[in-house]
Amino acid sequence: MNEIDSFSLMTFDRAIQTLKKWKIIPFKSFYLVSSDTHKKTYSYKYLARLINAGIATKMKLPQTNACVVLPSKRIIEDFNIPLTREQFTHDTVVSYVASAFMTVSHFKDAEFIFEHESGKFHLGSVIPDLEIKGVDPKSFDEFHFAIEIELSRKAFSKIDDKLRKYAQDTTFDHVVYFFTSEDLYQLFKKRISTWEEGESKILSGKISLVFVTDYLSLHEKMLDLKCFSNGSEGILRDFF
Repeated sequence: MNEIDSFSLMTFDRAIQTLKKWKIIPFKSFYLVSSDTHKKTYSYKYLARLINAGIATKMKLPQTNACVVLPSKRIIEDFNIPLTREQFTHDTVVSYVASAFMTVSHFKDAEFIFEHESGKFHLGSVIPDLEIKGVDPKSFDEFHFAIEIELSRKAFSKIDDKLRKYAQDTTFDHVVYFFTSEDLYQLFKKRISTWEEGESKILSGKISLVFVTDYLSLHEKMLDLKCFSNGSEGILRDFF
């Protein structure tokens, strides 16, 4: 009996769906993402079976000791999974941010919707890199967040256009921008400050900026990241 035969069809399908959804899964977070197990030890054995079955592949990130899990080449082709070389770095950061959110109690049981699948759910004027929908476990209030990952510099007109759309969009309760560059973080901070003075106070309460020094270690320090929100700077746990 080969590895695929040893899986139930339902387990096989869930594995495919998870890989299609995430595309890139941080190896250390596989136990969080997998829909079939919540135990770390068994999760890695399960992953080994997926790899042996030709469903998934494990890859070391360049110039790091970190590894990620990807759909195998055969699965990418068979199911037409959108995974391009050009977007690999960006999508990797998105996945690390998403899995880090899963370690925070408010977002633990939330629904995560990635850009490549958000057309099925999102009805607003902007499609973010990641949508997070859920219910606060303490207040029981519903929340709907947009997450944007910014890795490269953009013209001021493009920055302002997207910020303006988010300010006017009623789909999301809040928008969080993540940056891996201090310069980009400061640039967006200046644009928001200028916008507040000139046009609207809505932006200040709706959009937060977060600076990530090392996205590979997000799980350990997610809530301690530098954050600009509501016109003041602090750390993420101060605002969430």
